[in-house]
Amino acid sequence: KVMIFGWLFYLDRLNTRQNLRKKTILDSDVCPRCNSSVEDRVHLFFSCPAARRIWQRLGLQPLAAPIDGLFSTTLPSALPDTVRPFMLLLILWKIWDARNKKVFQNLELDASQTLRAILDDLITWSHRLRTETLKGYAGLWRDFLSSRNL
Repeated sequence: KVMIFGWLFYLDRLNTRQNLRKKTILDSDVCPRCNSSVEDRVHLFFSCPAARRIWQRLGLQPLAAPIDGLFSTTLPSALPDTVRPFMLLLILWKIWDARNKKVFQNLELDASQTLRAILDDLITWSHRLRTETLKGYAGLWRDFLSSRNL
């Protein structure tokens, strides 16, 4: 499920409000979280105030344009690059999940709740990693997230 999400994210095929309006499914393409901008991929994941608060709390400044620059985001020195794609995908996934909770359940998750969900999924996902080295790297990310005052 998350890998499909990642592929759709990369291809800009997620059902953002902008994409749904292009398909004439919705009349409005305004972001449901901030109600001030068109909800396209860049806005939803990077420039919407709700998403920006998450990146800021993580101390990360992703390069959203072009999207390819996302995976060259500078990480804090204590964090290994080895699991960067894994972690960035997890962060994007939980931003998408928070957005969908707002759209479908009218439930607004704040940055702390979203970060807690990221940490919870990291703990679950890290058990699926194949090597002890990767599990150790995931542990460093877990410690980093835990230190962000969740």
